[in-house]
Amino acid sequence: MSMVSKILVLIGSVLALGRTVQAASLQNNSDILTKVWNTASKKACSSEMQAAFSESNRLELVSKLKSQDKIDDLAEVLNPFLFSLGKSHTEFMTTSSEGYYFFKSHEAISKQQLRPTPKIINPGLQLGKDKDGYFVREVLDGLPAMAAGLKKKDRIVSVNGMPFVGNWGTSPRIVSIQIQRMGKDLDIKSEIKALDWSQSFQDASKKSVTTFTTKNGQKIGYIHLWSGVHPESAKFLAQVVAKLKKQKITSLILDLRGGYGGAWWDHLDPFFSDTSTYMKMEINVGGETEIMESPFKRNKNYYSGPMAVLVNEGVRSGKEALAYQFKKTKRAILIGEKTPGYFTTGQYFYVDEPLNYILYLCVYQLKLDGNVIEGIGIQPDFNVPFELFGEYEDSQLNKAIELLSQKQ
Repeated sequence: MSMVSKILVLIGSVLALGRTVQAASLQNNSDILTKVWNTASKKACSSEMQAAFSESNRLELVSKLKSQDKIDDLAEVLNPFLFSLGKSHTEFMTTSSEGYYFFKSHEAISKQQLRPTPKIINPGLQLGKDKDGYFVREVLDGLPAMAAGLKKKDRIVSVNGMPFVGNWGTSPRIVSIQIQRMGKDLDIKSEIKALDWSQSFQDASKKSVTTFTTKNGQKIGYIHLWSGVHPESAKFLAQVVAKLKKQKITSLILDLRGGYGGAWWDHLDPFFSDTSTYMKMEINVGGETEIMESPFKRNKNYYSGPMAVLVNEGVRSGKEALAYQFKKTKRAILIGEKTPGYFTTGQYFYVDEPLNYILYLCVYQLKLDGNVIEGIGIQPDFNVPFELFGEYEDSQLNKAIELLSQKQ
């Protein structure tokens, strides 16, 4: 695999060459922590970060372990330390983590594995957590949570009368979800499915495609790109844009909010006449800098009409690169909230059953056209907080429709 190919995979938040550490060689949490330390002290994306994996820091974490046999206890101790290092794409994931199922699912799809992929038990939600508990961060198109009427920012209080602790149990079923929305207590029944998590985001992108017809008869196309990681993601995007063009849309909304990263140069092709303006990526590899750029090509049948791109704190990694390109070239109006600057390259190192964990680690630092995105993010042209009003309105989407209507 060429360096360019490796980087294009890496920027998608996963590395196809992730290393498997044999579970049989590990006996307890202290052993696993030692494996993590040995890997991170050599592979982390900067010398400063590598130095943080010192023996004294390791021993301090060992002293905080509540048990030696519960992997989630290790995650509870290790993740605050990893997050304190201030680099994205760095986390210790167990089967209690949504990310674990996304990476395992993506790996199975990309490698066309025949063995069963661990499936997440989920109604089709991405969750957030704050001091008041869990809330709905995103609702995936076409999955049971959307059909049941769950909405972004709903506060999940309990499930079947039991306090919600961040997971949906171990079996598919119908549940009663008690939520708080705009000061009201609601009870919503929803199906909980066993989902192939990476495929679910690709399916949600397909289900999202629609058109809005304004009062004055304008036809606005809409696509929610939930993730660019799936091998068919760029192909899907090109096909759906071509289909919307045939439907004579007058403008287009590309929704990047939430989901996962992974999109890169080829996801821009449906919107640009050629690749000449595409951003260049600067990657720091072992203290040396390499510049990656898209080979020149012309993009046939691209969409040239007015565009709006929706962004928020969930737009990360490769999708931040898309937002950067749209803003840099003024090809589209960016609407929403600043992206988080989650922009390094991550590699995953995993253990299969019975321990089941993934060490996700920042291994390269990146820039776009010489600009640092990590920790800074992309500021939209129109800062529009996501707000609920009336029965339920998406303020960011409404702003996009309003602005595009004015451009006709």
